[in-house]
Amino acid sequence: MQTIFDNFVAFDLETTGLDRTTDEIIEIGAVRVENGEIKDVFSTLVKPTRPIPTFITTLTGITNEDVKDARGLKDAIDDFAGFIGDSPLWAHNASFDAGFLDTAFIECG
Repeated sequence: MQTIFDNFVAFDLETTGLDRTTDEIIEIGAVRVENGEIKDVFSTLVKPTRPIPTFITTLTGITNEDVKDARGLKDAIDDFAGFIGDSPLWAHNASFDAGFLDTAFIECG
C-alpha cells in the first residue's frame, strides 16, 4: 500500500530576506522521491530585482554575481511547477518556504 511518505517532492528556497511581501526567491532546490528513493533533482538560481543583502550572501553563499545571469522568477516557477506535478510537497521550514512559494505562484499567474 502506497502512502504520502513514498512519493513526494522535498524543496528548499533561499531568499533575499524574511518578508515574503517584499523579499524575493533567489534559489529553488528540490528532490523528487519515489518509493523512498531520490529519482530526480531540481535546482535553479533566480535573478532578484534588487541586490542581495550582504547578510544573505553570508548566510547562503549566494552572491549578486551568482544571480546576475540567472533566470527570472516566472521561468523558474513555471519549471518548478512542472517538476512538482501533482506530488505532495515537503519542506524543512514549511511555513516560511510555502509562504514564499505561494506568493511566487500568485505573482507569476
